[in-house]
Amino acid sequence: MALPRETARTAFDPTGMAEPLTVALSRGEGTVSVTVDGSGEVRVDD
Repeated sequence: MALPRETARTAFDPTGMAEPLTVALSRGEGTVSVTVDGSGEVRVDD
C-alpha cells in the first residue's frame, strides 16, 4: 500500500477477529514493515 503524503487509518475489532494487516513505511532510503495480526499483536520489521 503506497499513500505518499496522505493519512491512512485502519480499525481493528476489539474482539480480536480482524483481518491481519501489513503496512510498509518508508522515508528516504529506509523502509520498515509494521504487521498487526488478527489478535492485535504488533510486529515491526526493519
